Amino acid sequence: MILYRFVKNLTALAVLVFNRKVFFINRHLIPESGAIIFAINHPTAFSDSFMFMVFSRIDCYFILRGDFFKVSKFVLWFMNAIRLIPIYRARDGFSALRQNQALFESFYQIIHEKKSISIMVEGSHDYRKRLRPVQRGTAKIVFGTYETYGDTDMIIVPMGLTYSDIGSLRGTVSIKVEAPIPVKDYLAQYQANARQAENTLTAEIEQRIRKCLVHVAQPDDDELVDQLLLLHRNDAQLSRFPCFSEDGSFLEREMEIAETVNRMERSKKETLQHQLHHYFSTLKSHKILDEGIAGREKKQGLKALFLLISLPFFIVGYLTCAPIASLANRFTRKRIKKKEFIYSVGMVVHMFGFLIYFLILLFIALLSMNIWWIGLVLVLPLLGYFALLWREYFLDWKAIVRFKRLNPTLQQELNAARAAITWWTISSTPKSY
Repeated sequence: MILYRFVKNLTALAVLVFNRKVFFINRHLIPESGAIIFAINHPTAFSDSFMFMVFSRIDCYFILRGDFFKVSKFVLWFMNAIRLIPIYRARDGFSALRQNQALFESFYQIIHEKKSISIMVEGSHDYRKRLRPVQRGTAKIVFGTYETYGDTDMIIVPMGLTYSDIGSLRGTVSIKVEAPIPVKDYLAQYQANARQAENTLTAEIEQRIRKCLVHVAQPDDDELVDQLLLLHRNDAQLSRFPCFSEDGSFLEREMEIAETVNRMERSKKETLQHQLHHYFSTLKSHKILDEGIAGREKKQGLKALFLLISLPFFIVGYLTCAPIASLANRFTRKRIKKKEFIYSVGMVVHMFGFLIYFLILLFIALLSMNIWWIGLVLVLPLLGYFALLWREYFLDWKAIVRFKRLNPTLQQELNAARAAITWWTISSTPKSY
């Protein structure tokens, strides 16, 4: 339990540091206790399972693909300690697949004991912004618990996760909770026709999760929607503090953009795609970022003054944290090829890498018995985080400066091209979140 709590709090801190903004919408809909089954979509390798849990009071068990447990005995012990439970697939082999029956019985027992469990309901991961068909495993688990123990007070909490970009850190994560589903409402149908009840409950889960995330209906529209969402995020001017928000308007706007594209006629999509291609090609040819065009022009002088005054703090934070950050980035880029794994592995490697790094520095400082060295080591994590924010602030400022140095005629052309693109999906004046 102590290790579980420690990892939970450490992960919460890591999520806030390695994401620019975390939105958790309708968190109040999560029950405080009871037999709860969290039904979640699955865009990344394994971070989806704990993303919501670290910001709730619920202590949860997590179902994770079985091949993660075939690393070493220490890893197996660690995963068990933080409540990870394997589930095996056909590709894991017949001998592994036979273990699932015993595992399902352990799921029934967890729920019977009024504990919570999270399930990735799509059955496999896919980084693209769409909800794939929900599998019947969740329905089988809840009805299996009913058959085994007679429990009738189970609750399914549908939940959707949307990442701005799982191919890198420091993006946005939106977590939205939908109204819980009481399993007892489906028991009469289950007694009459078990298969039909499983299908009905599964369809209801899918429908509710669909309301919680950005969903691009056609794969051919993925790039189009991603580019529009990039323009939206730059317009939004996301505030860096607070890092955590329960405001749902940012996600609603992203969902609205995706739905606009989903409903758009093919000829209009082709026109919009042509405009986007021309716009981003022009930016690339002039080495300009969209952030520079969307950025606020006011107080550029004050921004430059702040960057100059705070430069020494950035240098100290950067020099002390750059070695471990560079190693973590190099490891992730070299070892991880699938996009779904980049975000999850990158965050975990950075989290434990920095933890070990600062513990070593603290141990050395304690051995020196020098109060100033100890104090400096304790402050270093804050300076490292400041260096991260300083660098982002500097890049935003630099992008605006580079755009302002362009020929005025080209500036007007780019502004006009951008306005012509955003016109397709405009519903209100951009706001800060």
